Amino acid sequence: MRTIVRAVPGTGPVTADPHPWAGRHVVSATCRPARSIPRQGKNMAFSETAGDPSAPPAVKRWSRRTILAAAVLTGVAVTAGAAAEPAPATRPDSTVMQNRLSDLNTWILTQPDVHANGYVASVNDAQTGSTILLWHGEANQTQKAITEKAAQLGITVTVRQRKYSLADLTRGQKALHGLSGRGPFANFTINSTAGVTADFDGIIVHGDYIDPPARGRTEADAVLAAAASQEIGVTVSIQPGGIIVPA
Repeated sequence: MRTIVRAVPGTGPVTADPHPWAGRHVVSATCRPARSIPRQGKNMAFSETAGDPSAPPAVKRWSRRTILAAAVLTGVAVTAGAAAEPAPATRPDSTVMQNRLSDLNTWILTQPDVHANGYVASVNDAQTGSTILLWHGEANQTQKAITEKAAQLGITVTVRQRKYSLADLTRGQKALHGLSGRGPFANFTINSTAGVTADFDGIIVHGDYIDPPARGRTEADAVLAAAASQEIGVTVSIQPGGIIVPA
């Protein structure tokens, strides 16, 4: 969920491959090669004597020691391999990030002449811990200070260039308020306007036609938007609805 803020913006779990010496590789590297001992005309490897009561005592003791050592070393290797895996990286939850984003926005609005220096608004995303700075004009010290402050708070910043400043948008909205049912809006009732939005660089006018347009809504909206843009000097988009109901 994105939040637009204006005056009136880990890594995943890290896994490690198992240690190459874990498990059976440690055992095969540690145990001595099996040797044969003559017994009743049969060759028997040491690995066959551990549970044989007829095997020589020295052989049985050697076999038990070998098996025990292999088991201990295997356990050590597995433990070491498990310990080598780092704990998964975690990000602060959305509530924490929302608080950080709010702190950043409060800080931004306390900066001297922040809007005159290019800042228009912030589009915040608490889920990703990021903000988009809507910016008018070139990068400057104010923009640099904001990005540095965001970095201190663990917030990712993207700058999105805007054609109009906040002052341009405010002026355009004021001009539109007096045009409902007049001028290019003679057949249109303006219900509301949106001067700062995440996805449109200009002003969105919400409203409805007084009489149904002869050419259809889509074409009529395009013609009206062009006329309104020329009238107020700011790009306008026409959209239906937008009636504001008092709470």
